[in-house]
Amino acid sequence: MIASNTAPECVLRCSSSSNCFLVRSPALPEADRMESQRDDKARMKARHEMVMGLIDNNARQLRCDNQRHGVDIERKLAVRAAALPDAPSSSQAAIAECDRRLAVIDEEEHRLAAERDWLTATLAAYDAAADEPNAKEDFNG
Repeated sequence: MIASNTAPECVLRCSSSSNCFLVRSPALPEADRMESQRDDKARMKARHEMVMGLIDNNARQLRCDNQRHGVDIERKLAVRAAALPDAPSSSQAAIAECDRRLAVIDEEEHRLAAERDWLTATLAAYDAAADEPNAKEDFNG
């Protein structure tokens, strides 16, 4: 039998229970723990959505880059065709069409870069707040 003055701090003497020793739980009450688990799950899901947004953004940027390279090739071919002595007048129209498509791609690249910057900053702020104890902020941007 353990004397009450020599018992470890994590053990309590219980005289009314069939179990003589109970472990002192430093944990939150059950309802608080369940709420905390729901909050953790919601935060994990929100972070996952941000990461998936970054992955999607990167994929769209790669498609944009591929489109740019394709249009660059088309434009160089159109410029070469327009430089020929008997070049049809449609060669200049093809160059203008390539320039228009490149402008659209540039605009999309700028939009994707701004979106990526926002997602990266939001994710960094979210992770920084998650590192703080008891941090519960709303990260809607």
